[in-house]
Amino acid sequence: KPIEEPVDFVDTVFRLIQEYHLRRVAAEQRQRLMAQFEFIRAVTGAASLEKVLNTTTRFLLRQLCAPWTALFLWDADRLVLRATAGHPPDLASQAHQAFIADLGRQAVEMRSPYLVGQSLPALQENDAFSSTMAVPLKAGDNPLGVILAGSGLSGRTLPRDVRLLMSLVRDIAAITIARFNDHIALESYYIGTMASLMDVVEAKDPYTRGHTDRVVELGIALGRLVAMPEAQLKTLQNAAALHDLGKLAVPEEILRKPGRLEPSEYATIKEHPGRADTILSHLRFLDSARLMIRSHHERYDGNGYPDGLAGEEIPLGGRILAIVDSYDAMTSTRPYRKAMSPAEAMGEIQTGAGTQFDPRLAAAFVDMMERRGITDEASDEKQLVLREAKSL
Repeated sequence: KPIEEPVDFVDTVFRLIQEYHLRRVAAEQRQRLMAQFEFIRAVTGAASLEKVLNTTTRFLLRQLCAPWTALFLWDADRLVLRATAGHPPDLASQAHQAFIADLGRQAVEMRSPYLVGQSLPALQENDAFSSTMAVPLKAGDNPLGVILAGSGLSGRTLPRDVRLLMSLVRDIAAITIARFNDHIALESYYIGTMASLMDVVEAKDPYTRGHTDRVVELGIALGRLVAMPEAQLKTLQNAAALHDLGKLAVPEEILRKPGRLEPSEYATIKEHPGRADTILSHLRFLDSARLMIRSHHERYDGNGYPDGLAGEEIPLGGRILAIVDSYDAMTSTRPYRKAMSPAEAMGEIQTGAGTQFDPRLAAAFVDMMERRGITDEASDEKQLVLREAKSL
């Protein structure tokens, strides 16, 4: 447009630059707010503590444009590295243990985000941490951990925008971590209570004393051998620990009966997987374990109970429990029979491969037991069954 006076030109340019700057600042603020909203949504909706920790470190890495971030949680009296993002120094190394110990003592005293600076002796000659930012995590007055972020900042104070961002992360992460810790503590309490009930079950039937512990040990060993994911191994451990919980509802005279069970008594025994399912039905965190428990008397050929599942319809944990539970039962003395030898029980497992038991798992179990030094003295026919199972 035509410019009447030079001063009008200067005013117009100044106003345009100011409007551009305001629009740019508003857009950056909008982006930051959207990123923070997404962080809150992702963290509070996370299904696991590991997801919370990883999301937190990655978010700070992006928002701070930091070279690295790391998150430590207290475990008893020491800080344990739980998540990292970017390219942090080797924080778990022996060389940095003094720094981590000093950091823990310092973080306990702090509430707001801060620059670690030169206040820790372990940093005086360590350039890797000379400008590290720290965010103490607390639930009330209880320390939870600390977040670290590498930076190029110098001095002893954090810029206001960085401090506000890290305070937001501190508050959201601390609330969520505390919630998960409460859940973990509650779950451990429930598992401990249920395990105590299993002692009651075994007290009702002294011939099975120690059975649960052995099933847990063998079940986890077999699960690891077949590359069961770690989360599923924890579920399997819970299922193995509680697999006979339904026997609480079985009368002692049936459990202790020295002779063969009557059909009606056997029918009562067969109810125990379903009874355990009912007992545990209100504990949602045990849903997957509950399915393993319910199915540990199913048969691979579909002739088991309570649901007549067949093949891979049976949860993997249920198929594992079927083998290790049967093995331990066969090698335990009962009122009506002597215990089988390990070799004899392994032979029965081989014979049942493909009918009672998953053939792949049966083969893996026998291999595992042989590596433990148990020699199978089964017949040639049983060895043939084993070789066929391995080839499936």
